[in-house]
Amino acid sequence: MNVVTLKSLSKSYGKKQVVQDISLTIPQGAIFGFIGPNGAGKSTTMKMILGLVPPTSGSIHLFGEDLSTQSRSTLVSSIGGMIEEPSGYAHLTATENLKIVQSLLHFPAENIDWALDIVGLQEAKNQKVGTFSLGMKQRLGIALAICRKPSLLVLDEPTNGLDPYGIEEMRALILRLAKEENVTVMVSSHVLAELEKIATHFAIINKGRMIFQGQRNELFDQHAPALFIRTNHIPEALAAIPTATAVLEGIEVPAIAEEEIPKVCATLLHAGVDFYEVSRPHQSLESIFMQLTGH
Repeated sequence: MNVVTLKSLSKSYGKKQVVQDISLTIPQGAIFGFIGPNGAGKSTTMKMILGLVPPTSGSIHLFGEDLSTQSRSTLVSSIGGMIEEPSGYAHLTATENLKIVQSLLHFPAENIDWALDIVGLQEAKNQKVGTFSLGMKQRLGIALAICRKPSLLVLDEPTNGLDPYGIEEMRALILRLAKEENVTVMVSSHVLAELEKIATHFAIINKGRMIFQGQRNELFDQHAPALFIRTNHIPEALAAIPTATAVLEGIEVPAIAEEEIPKVCATLLHAGVDFYEVSRPHQSLESIFMQLTGH
C-alpha cells in the first residue's frame, strides 16, 4: 500500500513555478529521504502533502484517498508534520504545549506522556520551553507532530542546527518511530550522511523537478563505481568479461550491482583467471547527489 501518491503535482506563485510536474509514491513503512538543493521545492511539496498549501495542478492521494478541501480534515488526522522550524510557546512547559494541541485535536490525554517519552523529554516535561536547547526544541516539535499517533510523519530538516550528538539522537528517534511505532516517515535533510544510514527510499528533486525516485538499492546500483579486480592476466580477464577495461594492475568492470559481484568472480574462476583483489570505492549518497544535481 502506498501512503502517499503524487501525480503531476505543480505549484506556482505568480509567474514563478516552484514545483513542476512531480510524481512520486511513498510505500507504507518506508523511511523516505526527500533531498535536493536549497530552493528545489522540497518544503513546498511537503506543505502540499500536509494540506497547508494547495497545488496549482496535479493530485495528492493519502492512504488511497484524494486530498481535497472536503477530505482534508479527516486525512490530516492521520498525519503529523514539522516544517522548517519547531513550534511551541516559550513561556509554557512541554506538557502545557501538548495540552494546547490536545484541546484542538481531541486525542487521548495519555498520548501526551507517550509522545514525550518517545522523544526523550519525559524528564523535562515540566520545564519551560524557553529554557530548552535547540535539540530539545527539535524533539518537542516532533512530539507535537506525533502526539495524535499519526500513520505518516513529515519532517522538514529535523536535524537543522543540531550538534553531532543531537543528530545521532534524531536518527535513532526516526528509526524507532518507523520500526517500533509503524510510522511511515518522509524526511528531508541536508545531512546526507545521516539519511544514507536510515532511508529505505529516496527522491531527489532539483529546480522543482524530480530527477530520481525509488528504493535505496536502485539509487546506489545505478551509480555504483566501477569494480576493480587486480590480476596479472589482463588479456584473459578482458576476454572473460567483455564489458571490462584494462587499468593499472588489473581490470575495471563498470556499472555492476553489488549482487552481481559474485557472478563476475565466478566467471573469472571458470575461465581459469587468477585474481588477487576485488574492490571498489564506497559511493556515498552525497557524491551521487552531486552528480545528479550538479552541486
